Amino acid sequence: PARALAARLPGVRFQAKGLLATEAMVSLPFAGRYPLAVTAHVFEFVDDSGRARWAHEVQEGKRYRLLVTTAGGLYRYDLGDRVEVTGRLGGTPTLRFVGRAGGISDLCGEKLSDAFVGAALDALLAGLEVEFAMLAPERDGSGRPGYVLFLETAWMPDALAERLEARLAENPHYAQARWLGQLAPVVVEPVKDAQRAYLSAPVHRGGLGDIKPAALDAREGWRRRLECRGT
Repeated sequence: PARALAARLPGVRFQAKGLLATEAMVSLPFAGRYPLAVTAHVFEFVDDSGRARWAHEVQEGKRYRLLVTTAGGLYRYDLGDRVEVTGRLGGTPTLRFVGRAGGISDLCGEKLSDAFVGAALDALLAGLEVEFAMLAPERDGSGRPGYVLFLETAWMPDALAERLEARLAENPHYAQARWLGQLAPVVVEPVKDAQRAYLSAPVHRGGLGDIKPAALDAREGWRRRLECRGT
């Protein structure tokens, strides 16, 4: 949506805000990069082994889950976000948001994550003007589970379902579930005005501030909630 708005306002400078959560500012734009807001809060970076590290201990190219302790009273609060360290600005690590830490879908042991799906969609949809893109589980006519990519774009790429299937199969657990026939092939479903339907869906019980748009939603039933144009 930000890219679409920028295209309608030529000559207006757009600046990404960095990673900003309701509970804490994590990174801020500076010199074309996004350094950690080191003076805002106390941050801990939890690696894949579960060990928490300080900002000076993180390594470039590694991914971490964020914990934050704030002056407002949150103590070692898990933001639920995963970030990648992209380098350093002076001694301060620069970050890139990669997805929600808890965003896992596991119908048959495939263990797809929001970060993994997001990277796949970024690669497959690069250069397109995409209004909405989200992968979610659905069942086919026989009741077999599988995944649907709900996509709103002016131009649908050729053989997108097959190329997405190949990307998802880079996850060996997904590839095995497909090989065993436990999962149906991925389907691409065009949608219209999906952002509005997504934000107003009854499954979002809180306000807009509680909604975290993601590349992957593990809940079923989005075909009913989104206005589809056909498969």
